[in-house]
Amino acid sequence: MKCYSLSEINRSAREDPLIFIRKSEREYSRRLRTLAGKICSGNSRKILMLAGPSSSGKTTTAIKLARNIRLEGHRCFVVHLDDFYRNRNEISPGPDGKQDFESPESLNLPLLQETLQALAQDGRTALPEYDFTAGRRRDYVHPIHVRHGDAVIIEGLHALNPKIFEPLEETDSLYKAYVNISSSICNDEEDILFGPRDIRLLRRIIRDYNYRNSSVVNTFSMWPEVLKGEEKNLFPFEPDADIRIDSFHPYEVCVYKKTAMTLLQRVSQSGPYYAKAEGIMDKLAPVDPLSSLIVPRSSLIQEFIK
Repeated sequence: MKCYSLSEINRSAREDPLIFIRKSEREYSRRLRTLAGKICSGNSRKILMLAGPSSSGKTTTAIKLARNIRLEGHRCFVVHLDDFYRNRNEISPGPDGKQDFESPESLNLPLLQETLQALAQDGRTALPEYDFTAGRRRDYVHPIHVRHGDAVIIEGLHALNPKIFEPLEETDSLYKAYVNISSSICNDEEDILFGPRDIRLLRRIIRDYNYRNSSVVNTFSMWPEVLKGEEKNLFPFEPDADIRIDSFHPYEVCVYKKTAMTLLQRVSQSGPYYAKAEGIMDKLAPVDPLSSLIVPRSSLIQEFIK
């Protein structure tokens, strides 16, 4: 795991932030171009299962990778496992009485496997669409035809679970990819200030507030269950991935600082999460801020900022 120096990050942010950002974006783009080149070799259908934990950037990575595959001259479709969720009233509660949306059983596995089987056989299938506001699948579907030479990316938390891709195991065009933050930020003594989970939590705090109308306290309260679900349903399958993608952008904590500090300062001192909020603020204190306005519109970081 690579550890970036906070001193170097701050220096780059102060001296020439635009060059710093462009360099970070180019490195991430280079990883995706390399992967696209591997996937596009040969003339068979390519099916890529792409998994990653919460706030790893897997959705944006899937979209950007598809764009790179198209630039190689191949058609590419992106399938979201979230569209295969069972209707909310069909998801059984767990031992604690709460519905477990992190379990693979929260997906309509028969429908998903039928869809993947059709992709493997002749490339023709219909994709559902889930309405998260209503908590149910919509009535209409999207037909697709994946021809020889085309690619399809199937992204989601459970994409590396054998229960999911079992219908594809006999095909020679199956790829398995894992996207996550695989880098850290260290101080001058090479002690880790922000590990991968810390950076994912920062991403999640800001995204939840901006796009899900969710407070920091609510994000903190959900985070342990999110991690528990990843430990159970994702991390055991990480070693099976053929390809790993690091979604870390060295400049990103500089962009998160202003918004994160504002949100964390709202956490009540008398509440159960104040110590956690204070700890993150202490870590952010020496980070030089960057405006979110200079982040490229095409950046993965846009998935988390507003």
